[in-house]
Amino acid sequence: MSVVKYSGNNNVQCVLYLTKETCDLLISPDCPISSVSVERRPPFPVYRSTVNQTTTILIMSLKVLVVVGVVLSVCAVCLEAAPQAEKYEAYEYKYEVKDPEKQLFFDKNEAGDTAGKVTGRYSVWLPDGRLMTIKYIVDKEGGFQPEVDFQDNANPLSG
Repeated sequence: MSVVKYSGNNNVQCVLYLTKETCDLLISPDCPISSVSVERRPPFPVYRSTVNQTTTILIMSLKVLVVVGVVLSVCAVCLEAAPQAEKYEAYEYKYEVKDPEKQLFFDKNEAGDTAGKVTGRYSVWLPDGRLMTIKYIVDKEGGFQPEVDFQDNANPLSG
């Protein structure tokens, strides 16, 4: 129900009640309006524009296609950038430095296999007379795994 308030002459207010279901006009009894003409009109027709609907559907379809294209191109880049299986070559090297005049000694030997695992050891004769030896293993699972050993009063130059 719609309520319309109307202020007429002499500031007299009238209340008009219009019910949507029956389209009847009820006037409050204290209203000085003697006659009211009500013209019944059919409701306004609702025109649906097929052009707007088609345009909206096309725009949404284009947006979906763009999103799908971006997702597919990102997937393609990710597949190309996937890490390849690393190939390792087996190797082995060693060196040793002995200088009795300067009281220097250090050495190293290391070997790597085709799976990428590296094993080795190196030694350094320290100024306090100890021989420090580090044995190590390096692999993908454990990383660098050293074992440090000190030998007191060692003289690697005498042998």
